[in-house]
Amino acid sequence: MEGAFGSSPTQSQRPSPTAQQGFADVAQKHLAAVVGQILLAEGCKDVSLWQPIITRLALDAAHAVLPSALAAFGVSDPRFYIKVSRQSYIVIR
Repeated sequence: MEGAFGSSPTQSQRPSPTAQQGFADVAQKHLAAVVGQILLAEGCKDVSLWQPIITRLALDAAHAVLPSALAAFGVSDPRFYIKVSRQSYIVIR
């Protein structure tokens, strides 16, 4: 089936560049909100400082994962590809 999941959509099925940018903007705002909620739930003392940093790292990581790599494993959940660990302290020298 043309345009179905796993196949390439035809030109008429692709969203316009304006629609794509609008979707990207909404998705980025949603990601920032989710990151903020996670930071609050984890007891982060300075959410306003860390939220943009973590959001940017998450976006960069998402852009680095190739769809073909996801398809090769049959799983598109980023938890299988990205490892985040909590550090209790940072040493700056």
